[in-house]
Amino acid sequence: MSDVVVTRWIAASPPTVFAFFTDTERWTAWQGVGGKVDARAGGVLRVIMPDAAAASGQFIEVVPPRRIVFTWGWEGN
Repeated sequence: MSDVVVTRWIAASPPTVFAFFTDTERWTAWQGVGGKVDARAGGVLRVIMPDAAAASGQFIEVVPPRRIVFTWGWEGN
């Protein structure tokens, strides 16, 4: 398996962007319809999409409000 690194520059303050990656309601309002976000090292990330597909992963590193490292992959086929 290969690693994919994605870097995005967003015209918003770090605390604003950080909030969308660490709060279940904000994340699913932006992307998805449900899920769980436990934004701490070792915490679970699971997002359910509108078509019922789900993506999940784990938070690896969380440094408020500057850095978030997590895994992400589609569940099932």
